[in-house]
Amino acid sequence: MGSGRFMEARGVPEDVVTASPDIASAWEMLARSEVSEGDVAGAVDVVTRWQQTGAPGLPTGEQVVYQLRHAVQQDGVQGYCNWRLDRLETAQDAGRDVPHAELAAVHPGAGNHDAALEQLGVAWSKPSEVC
Repeated sequence: MGSGRFMEARGVPEDVVTASPDIASAWEMLARSEVSEGDVAGAVDVVTRWQQTGAPGLPTGEQVVYQLRHAVQQDGVQGYCNWRLDRLETAQDAGRDVPHAELAAVHPGAGNHDAALEQLGVAWSKPSEVC
């Protein structure tokens, strides 16, 4: 995506979720690409589609989409980032492996720059997370 061919690259996760809706990372990338384009409503649409597939990786329950929609209506991109950060921290609290670099990537959008730097420091100290 860094080569300036963003619209072309955006089609890749769309193709993946169409062919294999059980790949959670593709859904997440697709939602993030909507946010990167400034279309937080598009990210809500992606999460809604993801939930409708019943594919793994997204917390279940009607409130997931409601919470995201509410967060986005209240705070736009920052609301999306706070929602995503909450999901990552909940997964981490449940004992799932959440890369610190991924946490660091979400913190700035949520307005937590110091936390982002802290998470990057942790990631840097773990060679398995740097590569």
